[in-house]
Order: sequence, then C-alpha cells, then structure tokens
Amino acid sequence: MRDYLLLAIVFAGVPISIFRPWIGILYYYWIGIMNPHQLTWGIANQFSVAQYIAIATLLGFLFCKDQKNLRLGLLGTLLVLFCVQFTLTTVTAVEPIAARLEWQRSAKIFLMTIVMIPLMRDPKRLRYLFMVVVGSLAFFGVKGGIFTLRGGRGHVWGPENSFIYGNNEIGLALNMILPFLFFLGLYESRRWLRYLYFGSFFSSIFAVIGTNSRGALLGLMAAMVATVTTCIFATNKRAIGIVLTVVCLAAGLQFASQEWMDRMSTIENYEEDGSAMGRINAWWVAYRLALDRPFVGGGFGAFTPEMFYKYAPEPEDHHDVHSIYFEVLGEQGFVGLFIFTSILLVTFKTLLKLSRISRQIPGLEWMRKYALMLGCGIFSYMVNGLTLGLAYFDLFWLYISMTICMKQIAEDHINNLSQTQYAVTEMTNPAISAVT
Repeated sequence: MRDYLLLAIVFAGVPISIFRPWIGILYYYWIGIMNPHQLTWGIANQFSVAQYIAIATLLGFLFCKDQKNLRLGLLGTLLVLFCVQFTLTTVTAVEPIAARLEWQRSAKIFLMTIVMIPLMRDPKRLRYLFMVVVGSLAFFGVKGGIFTLRGGRGHVWGPENSFIYGNNEIGLALNMILPFLFFLGLYESRRWLRYLYFGSFFSSIFAVIGTNSRGALLGLMAAMVATVTTCIFATNKRAIGIVLTVVCLAAGLQFASQEWMDRMSTIENYEEDGSAMGRINAWWVAYRLALDRPFVGGGFGAFTPEMFYKYAPEPEDHHDVHSIYFEVLGEQGFVGLFIFTSILLVTFKTLLKLSRISRQIPGLEWMRKYALMLGCGIFSYMVNGLTLGLAYFDLFWLYISMTICMKQIAEDHINNLSQTQYAVTEMTNPAISAVT
C-alpha cells in the first residue's frame, strides 16, 4: 500500500512539473534528500522516481519564461567552472570507467542545481524549498533521536542506496539542518510550530550522537558553536540561544551511550587509531597525485590501490580519503581545489552581505534569518568535511544555489524599490520631470 501511494504521488507530480517546473524542483529535492522510495519494500523501492520528476522539470524549464532570466553572477560562474573542471578531469582520469560513472551522477546534481536558480528566484518559492529541505531531513532527525533516547543498539543510519545512508553521512546532513531548525523555531510566532521546530532540533542532536561518528561529533560542535555565536551576536534573543544550547548538549551527553563515549575518546589519540592514520595516508596520496597532475588531478575514482602503491607512505593501507578538501585536491587537482575554496569564500561573503543589507531595506527582513541559517549550515559542512569525503554532496550544492537565489531576489527587490522611489520623486518634483 505504501509503495502504490508513493508512486501515485510521484506520477501526479510529473504533469505538474511540466507546467509548473518550480514545483518539480520541490518534488526533486524531496525525493533526492529524503529518498522516500527507500522507505518502502515493494515495487517503489527500486523505481527511479527522481528521474521521472527531473525529466519533467527539465522539459517544463525549456518552455517556461523563467529560463530566460538566468543570471549567474560570480558565485554562479564559479559553479559552472567547477562543472567544467570535473568534466575535463573525467576525460583525463586515471580510472576512465569509474570516472564516467561518477561524472554522470555528479552532472545530474549540478544540472538540477543550476536549473533551480531561475525557477526559485521568488521569495515564496524559495521558502517552500527551505521547508522541503528541513522537513525531509528532520524526519530522520526525529526518528534517529527517538532511537537513541530509547537506548537503541547500533548506529543511526539513513535510507539505503542514498547519499545519507552511512552513519557519517546522515550525521553530516543532520548537522547541516540544525541551524535551520533552531532559527526557524526562534523566529516562529505560532506556538505549535515553534515547539515542533525545537523538538526536531533537540531530537536531531540525539540522532547525531546516535550515529557514533567522530566526524559527526566535530560537525555537531561546529554547528552548535556557529549557531550560538550567530544567535548571540546577530539576534536580540541571546539568552534563549544560550539556555537552549546548554540544555540540549547536557541532555545529549547524559543520554550518550558508553560505546559513543569510548569511540569519541579516540579522537585525542589519533596516532593509535588505524582509521585515522589510514585517512592521513590517503591525504598524502591526494597531495602527491595533485603534484604530478596539478591541473587535472586524477579524476573521479582516483583513490585506487594502484595510486596508493605509487604515492602512499604506507602502500598497503588502502583507505578512503575522508576529506572534502583532499578529495577535491586528488581528483580535481590544484585548479579544482582553488575553484572549490573560492566557492566557499564567495558564498560566505555573499551571505554576510545579505544578512547586513536585509536589516536596512524594507521588504527583505525575512532574508536575514535564512542567510544566517545557510551560513551556519555551510560552516558545519566545512568542519565536518575535514574527516568526510562528500565533496559532491547534493545538499551542500543546493545551499550554494539557494545563496545565489537569495542574492538575485535581493537585487531584484532593490531595483524595483529604486524604480518606485524614482517614479514617486519624478511625479512629485516638476523640476526633475521637466529635465527628464
């Protein structure tokens, strides 16, 4: 029954996505982030539901007027350059077959990321997208939090065959939405919805703890520090932010299992941890590979046993790279790493500017909290990414596109405001009217 209900919802969205492609974007990211088909056990489980929505959305995009208003700006241009770079490195990859397969998956992510920019350049549509992202991941935060609080054995996992299946991956995703849940609850006027946001916020913290992931712990600390610091220095609700954070962290440590405490204690003794030393070994591979191929790196899938025998200090210790920065360095070379870090820096600069001007311009007040949420979420990704190789994680690139959308919305609003003020001045000032 669950399978047929899901398929009915998806196929109902196909014609809607053709005539209203911005709704197709909502469908696509709901399926891509939450992976509801992986929560079924019948026909829908193996069904490529996202593919049908993506095709319908692209068809609608080709014939809608929004595609004529595509403005990328500096950040969007960097996004396109990164796509060009990983396409070039795929052509020259050391593992051509693996690289082409990974390119196909990454190209789909970036294509939808770029297509959504003109479609979501509207405040109402963008808010809906934020709700889809938050709701899709908060589901796993609540579910995982309950599992942890009940003393569940094992780790918190995401849906199978998805970006967030592993305990490290679901921990990263939850850390990236913690600031959203916090700030949405902080500014929500409706009591029941405020309780829902904060309840999901607390539960998601327990879920991150329940992943038993050391990388997720670092990401959780980064998310909490960024959220509390932003709350203290950028809002007028400092006391609430401090109290809620202290309470949830104290409660989280209280409910943490002994297994979790033992595993986290190994962080300070990383020299004795084979997993940590294996990652450092892989980082050397990435660095030395990039030195040999500075412009193109090794391409997708470059961290093979052959590359470890050639570049690693410990050739027999074949290990996943587990770092977004060394992953990009090894696969995309120094050029790719430069573009990647430039995207991060330009994004933060844009979000800081948006948070500042949104306080000064009437009609943009709503944008401030969204800019703060995105900044905190991306900061968590950057810290968590020190120990996790998810450089092509679709949620991160969605955050980048959301930033571009917000910037364009702000520009459009300021331009319209300026034109309105000019028109009013022209009508009320005969001298100006005579000159013009």
